[in-house]
Amino acid sequence: MFFILSQECGDYVLAYVFSIIKPILRILQMAAPIVLIVSLSITITKQLLSGGENKKITKGMIGQIIALFIFFLLPWMVGAVLQLIVIDNFDEGGVSYTLGSCWEQAEELTGEIKQAEDKAVGTGNTGTSLNTNTGSNQTGSSQSQTPQSPATRIFIGDSRTVGMHSAVRNNQNDIWSCLSSQGLSWMKKTGVPQIEDKIGKNTAVIILMGVNDLGNVDKYITYINQQESKWRKKGAKTYFVSVMPTDGNRSDLNTKINSFNKKMKNNLSKKVQYIDANSYLKSKGFKTTDGLHYTNDTYQKIYQYIQTKL
Repeated sequence: MFFILSQECGDYVLAYVFSIIKPILRILQMAAPIVLIVSLSITITKQLLSGGENKKITKGMIGQIIALFIFFLLPWMVGAVLQLIVIDNFDEGGVSYTLGSCWEQAEELTGEIKQAEDKAVGTGNTGTSLNTNTGSNQTGSSQSQTPQSPATRIFIGDSRTVGMHSAVRNNQNDIWSCLSSQGLSWMKKTGVPQIEDKIGKNTAVIILMGVNDLGNVDKYITYINQQESKWRKKGAKTYFVSVMPTDGNRSDLNTKINSFNKKMKNNLSKKVQYIDANSYLKSKGFKTTDGLHYTNDTYQKIYQYIQTKL
């Protein structure tokens, strides 16, 4: 499981690089002024001994004073410049962030990621059923019996999934592979490969992807259908959770979300169970923190609803 990078910093590589550079700049901020002060003291002494008439020494003093201020203010200056650079990390209308925000949070965020990785994929995979499944996973079935809950639930998703994990992280049956501001490319290269060996008999693979790259719907359909066939041979069941609604300043995404969901529902393999969390939230109500990400109460509501569909 990978922890959220937050909407202010949607790129792990940036956060990681910044977390390395910042301590180096802090060392320069502390060490360079000390060296410059010593050097300046020597220069001032030379100037006094020369009677204050040596213009070359005077220019050297001015340069050292300027360098002293530059090194002292260096981290702040870097952050100020980066604050002017805005990154839009979504292919289709997603949230943007400034490099300055990523710079400010880099060390804290990479620290959180490291802690989360220590508890990562496979943590708590005990094979014990929680018996929280209250609905049937057989589409169109009229039987009232409750099916066996999956021994392992694997959630693959973006920052919304990370938010849900944060809200319900005490569940030992769950494996999480999720990272903020990611889409199909990350899912194929990292999200799925890092949990592939955890997929087996009586495993529920639950996919919550799409809000970050709504224009990739056809590629999502092709990829998920291919993976479902492979996972089914291992004894696993694949679920796709519809992209859920937005509100406030992100409500403009809902038209694209509805179009994405409709195409996914109509073209995913019949072996992929479609969970319509979008309609569920619209009917039950939901709250967001920024128009895109949900409150803990809403994440818990989503998690419980997904369980009833497994």
